[in-house]
Amino acid sequence: MLPAEAEQRQALAQLVALAQRDLAAFWQAAGELPVGQLREALAEVLPGIGLTYGDAAAALGAEWFETAREASGAPGSFAPVLAEQPDQGRWASLANWATESMLKPDPPKDVRRIVLKRVDGGLQRSIAAQHRETIMRSSIADPAAKGWKRVGSGDTCDFCAKLLGRGAVYTDTSVHFRAHDHCSCAAAPAWDPRRVDRSHVNDDFTHSTRFRSDEARVRNARLLRDY
Repeated sequence: MLPAEAEQRQALAQLVALAQRDLAAFWQAAGELPVGQLREALAEVLPGIGLTYGDAAAALGAEWFETAREASGAPGSFAPVLAEQPDQGRWASLANWATESMLKPDPPKDVRRIVLKRVDGGLQRSIAAQHRETIMRSSIADPAAKGWKRVGSGDTCDFCAKLLGRGAVYTDTSVHFRAHDHCSCAAAPAWDPRRVDRSHVNDDFTHSTRFRSDEARVRNARLLRDY
């Protein structure tokens, strides 16, 4: 793996850690609530945490894509295509799924630990997806790229090791990034310096202006500086 890819994965992990810190603070205050109130509280607080750090993860991915593109010597210019934000239903579903074990007639003694683990994993997956999908969408839409590839570390799980071992470069918008909770794999662009036809445009994507304002850039830069 190129050092830049490893550094990007580390930066994303540190960003996720900030979100998990916020979740831990919420849990300390609300973790002992009855199941109904806990579910409602999670559905209320998760969008704020998830969208804040998800936006920052997408911005991190976009900035890395631009840096990697310049380093590759790719011709012309290209504005990264940002991932779409999860809708409200994503967070409500996570809250419902995470707390369902509390509704069993005889829940396990460590049921609240199980709930927190589920929420933590789902939050991490959603934030990481914002980073991955920004890279994936940009790599497919950019005429100078061949597509995107999966990157990870040597100590990954068997599931990810199998996917990494394929060494595939994906160019189809229908291909999804297969990941599990706490998955540390990332997407990376695969460059093709021979592909210089600027007439090619992938109309499946629309360039986002989500981070084009000075206020948004300052907010995301502040989040990234925290770690």
